[in-house]
Amino acid sequence: MGNMQMGEGLTVTLGECPDLSELEAQWQSLESESAPSFFTSWRWIGPWLRRLEPYRRPHLLRATSNRGVVGMGFFVPKRSFRLKLLPSRCLHLHATGDARHDDICVEHNGLLVRQPGAAQIEAAMFSFLCSQHGWDQIHFPRLSVVPSLQHLPVGDMVIRQESVVAYFVDLAALRHSGGNYLSQRSQNTRSQIRRCNKEYAALGALTLTAATDTQQAMQFFDRLKKYHQRSWAARGEPGAFANTLFEDYHAQLIGRGFPCGEVQLLRIHAGEHDIGYLYNFVYRGRVLCYQSGFNYDLIQKNNHPGLAAHALAIQYYAESGLDIYDFLAGDARYKQQLASNSYSMTSVSIHRNSISLRLEGEWRRFKKKVVPAPVMARPCEN
Repeated sequence: MGNMQMGEGLTVTLGECPDLSELEAQWQSLESESAPSFFTSWRWIGPWLRRLEPYRRPHLLRATSNRGVVGMGFFVPKRSFRLKLLPSRCLHLHATGDARHDDICVEHNGLLVRQPGAAQIEAAMFSFLCSQHGWDQIHFPRLSVVPSLQHLPVGDMVIRQESVVAYFVDLAALRHSGGNYLSQRSQNTRSQIRRCNKEYAALGALTLTAATDTQQAMQFFDRLKKYHQRSWAARGEPGAFANTLFEDYHAQLIGRGFPCGEVQLLRIHAGEHDIGYLYNFVYRGRVLCYQSGFNYDLIQKNNHPGLAAHALAIQYYAESGLDIYDFLAGDARYKQQLASNSYSMTSVSIHRNSISLRLEGEWRRFKKKVVPAPVMARPCEN
């Protein structure tokens, strides 16, 4: 906890999180002058903060200048243990370090920083944060843009980065090239989707329906949950909704985000038969495919409800004038089949160089040689 003058009239502070009503106005004002993602918008951050209140109050990193507030970010403190024995004090950006609370899977993460001059402000905020003495590790999960870390005192820090691939469809390019999405996929993918659609068409017209009000959106969400849990249980996995905190958070998010158009739920159906449901965020021209639930019991032959549903949704959003259809992190085969481009999201960890860190590093290197890495299911995977 503290503050520091960073030059050029910039002051950076780290302190207790003030009242949410005060924060909301500040965050939304800064959001309007920044380049946030949906996951750093108040629409996502507000429910996340309210969810944390009875659990743990975060610290607020804030940068101010003569222009007012120019940078903000929330860091949750957590005590962890290296090698299950050596205590370590951690800070997590827009996360908690607790899997039960972090299963909402923040992506496109980062500090909220005013434009122009964002790079300089962000560098000052990082420098200040690393100068504080109340931590041993700082975690920045799933950054879509990795800030320059060259200004940090590397001799005193160990920086680890882990990247994951993410796929997307360039909807603007699709429109420019004629607008027929299916014709631009590989022959194999086209054939799979067309054969699948033919099976569905025997049950009724293949249709995409967008929820028209919050009540219907919640009905779609409940049905999505049913199909999602059924398919994950069939694989012997708990599914995202096994954690009641996950469902509670998104019920609140839908209630607040649907009326303004930033949360959308789609039903894909053949006549009166459900094929599946998509739960998407729509923000600044970008569609974020966050969660889904598909009916794998509707047909037996050429059964690819996910391919059929996403193909219809991509065409729908392209015709709606949006720019990007983002499948978010993960290299699932269907994402590779349907996407036109890819990018990386990177999690960054900054560690103080210490004996416990070096011991942990030696153990990790040993373990990597003798124990194969487990395959982990991402709770928010479609």
